Amino acid sequence: MWWKRVVRNYFTFNTRERRGLLVLMSFLFLLISVHLYLKFSPTERFELSVEESERLDFIASRIYAPEKEDKSTQQFDEIKHSSTAKDRSKVNWKSFDPNSANVELFMHLGLDSFIASRIINYREKVKPFYEPEDMLVVYDIDSIWVQTAIPYMDIKLEKPKEKSFSNKKKGKQEFGPNPMKKPVIMVDLNMADTNSLMNIRGIGGYFAGQIVELREALGGFYHLEQLMEVYRMNETAMDALALYSYIDSSKVKKIDLNTCGVEQLGQHPYLSWRQARIIVNYRQQHGNYQASEEILSTDVIPDSVYRKIAPYLSVE
Repeated sequence: MWWKRVVRNYFTFNTRERRGLLVLMSFLFLLISVHLYLKFSPTERFELSVEESERLDFIASRIYAPEKEDKSTQQFDEIKHSSTAKDRSKVNWKSFDPNSANVELFMHLGLDSFIASRIINYREKVKPFYEPEDMLVVYDIDSIWVQTAIPYMDIKLEKPKEKSFSNKKKGKQEFGPNPMKKPVIMVDLNMADTNSLMNIRGIGGYFAGQIVELREALGGFYHLEQLMEVYRMNETAMDALALYSYIDSSKVKKIDLNTCGVEQLGQHPYLSWRQARIIVNYRQQHGNYQASEEILSTDVIPDSVYRKIAPYLSVE
């Protein structure tokens, strides 16, 4: 009969075909077994803290509901600030000198260990604190903590008077320039190339190249302390730069907040790509910025970051 012929033609296998079919079925059986094992096998569970759960909820809200990004960010910041304020209320404030306090004391006063270390590194390598407000220049320090701590700061160090250089020596007077002395050439850090920087004693090829590279990335320097961001910058090199260089801040390249794109803003070292994207999205949703301070309304720019990026921003 015809159906027997069809069965015999399509469902009869030779030795090689039977072996291949057996291997294929074994492979499929293995895959199904692994799938069932992974699906029904017990998994280890980890208990998350309240803070970790809040962070995961915040990340999930940013991934699955990007249109509510600003609201989620604000909610997360409120949680973070409320916990910070709660910790600050437990601080047993007492009088302290930020120029002599150690890491343990700063931590006792409510700061994290890495911020405490950064404060000590700043006062030792850049300059000490002469006024309580000087602590605001420390990178990423909480400005609210500084304002709270100001009444308890007891700074004993007095600010030195500016030195005035003169050709007159005590008991002697020079008439005319001294031909034996080589004139000191001050270098503009916003214009100097590597060769000009290497003419400063203590600045070799490495530091000169790193300074120029950082300047190009930033768009110019507006403060000498920015050179502390150069990798392995030391006190000797900083002293030399302070003596033989100056900064013309008028040469700083500005970024127009009302015309810039995410790529231009995100390439700046002081901003992340996420912050740049939110700043541009905020402008598109609420209209042009009237002042650079309005980027604080995005809730992704802390005060410490704004103080660093503000000299590079403009509104036209």
